[in-house]
Amino acid sequence: MESHQSGKAPHAGASGNADDVAKFVRDSIAEQLDISTAQIQLSSTLIGLGAQSFDFVDLIFTLERAYSINLPRSFLLPDYYPISTLIDAILVELSASPKPVKNVD
Repeated sequence: MESHQSGKAPHAGASGNADDVAKFVRDSIAEQLDISTAQIQLSSTLIGLGAQSFDFVDLIFTLERAYSINLPRSFLLPDYYPISTLIDAILVELSASPKPVKNVD
């Protein structure tokens, strides 16, 4: 499996494309938990996939670094949140991030 520990989100970045974000989140979860992405459904919870507390922290920090965002710390209690909610939170944070202002002279 390709490592995402570099903190760079391939094909997702600042674009905030929902499909790219979902793929990166699923790939990151699969890598963190050493499972197949086929096992990860949008309705899955991290607990349901076998994650331990250190997995939650590592995954959240990986996603925050990859997208240069801050996720609510409530995601450290992931048994209440399906993967789709995590993806939605990333998309909300990306859409709220300030965009660079072009200097038009």
